[in-house]
Amino acid sequence: MANHPSRDELRSELERQKLPRAYVERLLSELDDHYEDLLDERSTSMGAARKLQPERSTQDDLQTRLGEPAQLALFAGEQYHARSFWGRHPWVTYLLGPLPLLVVCWIGFALAFSACSFAVVYGGAYVFGWTPATFANVNVYVDVYLQAAVIAFVCWYVIVPAPLTAAWLLCRTYKRNALDWHWPMIGCALLAITAGCFEISYRIATEPGKGFLSFGWNYHGTASWLVCSFLPRFVVAMGIGLLLVKRAQQQSVVAAINPV
Repeated sequence: MANHPSRDELRSELERQKLPRAYVERLLSELDDHYEDLLDERSTSMGAARKLQPERSTQDDLQTRLGEPAQLALFAGEQYHARSFWGRHPWVTYLLGPLPLLVVCWIGFALAFSACSFAVVYGGAYVFGWTPATFANVNVYVDVYLQAAVIAFVCWYVIVPAPLTAAWLLCRTYKRNALDWHWPMIGCALLAITAGCFEISYRIATEPGKGFLSFGWNYHGTASWLVCSFLPRFVVAMGIGLLLVKRAQQQSVVAAINPV
């Protein structure tokens, strides 16, 4: 099949299915082997010269046994996309999955933050001998700056890593399953809408019991909230999502040019 005209047609059909180049080359190689086996089976009584140059009718008959290129490509695409549940059901992955995935990422990062905090507290207590009295007489200005730094870090930790990780996982699923690029765009758009509605409220404690830090979603529906609050956050989040999708596309192209 390596020199058969339908091989180029099959390659074009496989690429139209948006399959990775490495997968296409492996599939074509397997079909070449299968074609040679069929050719040997049909040519056992022929001479070596006729084996290398089979008659046109023989090629057409073998091609019929292999199947039409469009049907083979469609079947190969379905098999490739069906390798995982997420590839078989992209509407579940990118319409219903982004928000639960975001919650899971938040839980994972919260557990990691809690583990690091406990490690710092117990490490300070056992290594440096920290006690509640150690920080009781901290200068008020130092205390305010320390609170501001902690609040800034916590806000960044809540806003950035979890949504970024969720978007990266969606793009990775898109790349591994050779899906249409519109799917990760939809998933990233849902994450960006969530980020646009996400709000953080805080107050630095200048007196005992007066400070707080809270997270949640809010929707006012007013023009000022839409323009001044929602849109800036949505645009930034969506821009990052688009960059991740573009990066996944570029990685797919590189993998296609340089198959492993």
